[in-house]
Amino acid sequence: MTLYTLKIELAYITPGVWRELEVPGTYTLSHLHYVIQIAMGWEDYHLHLFTINGKGYSNNLSYEPKDLDESKYAIEGVLGTTCKKFSYVYDFGDSWEHIIIVEKISDPDKPKNYPVCLKGELACPLEDCGGVPGYYALLEALENPEAKENQDLVEWAEDWDPENFDIDEINKSLAKLGKRIKK
Repeated sequence: MTLYTLKIELAYITPGVWRELEVPGTYTLSHLHYVIQIAMGWEDYHLHLFTINGKGYSNNLSYEPKDLDESKYAIEGVLGTTCKKFSYVYDFGDSWEHIIIVEKISDPDKPKNYPVCLKGELACPLEDCGGVPGYYALLEALENPEAKENQDLVEWAEDWDPENFDIDEINKSLAKLGKRIKK
């Protein structure tokens, strides 16, 4: 089995929200979509699109008929050994662009449950917060929660903590996904 070590980072956000993952090359792009959803903390409410070497891959071909069916393409078949960077856009309204860097292609040293999150930083933005501008407005509101103009946003965000990155919870969820994919 070939492993792809991928660094996935939300574009246009500073400080960066990112994850480093190990994913089997035999996984389809559809599987990778679910890995990204879990690792980043998204809820899978919206459409998405991978763009690799100028081609679009999606699970919703009625949205853009020229796109390719992501469930028919394995990571190793699409990326091979030469593709080092590609993108994944989630939620076309908020337009969350993820830049994905292939950091390493390797054979596993020893058997492990895959996929796995190796490291990362910060919590994913809340679903439907309004993209990058809405994310920054939410962070600003949380810094000054007593201001009258911020109260609705603070209430909407409830217990969301932008600093929270729980790698153990992510890996528990990824392990469950890995077991479902093996079946």
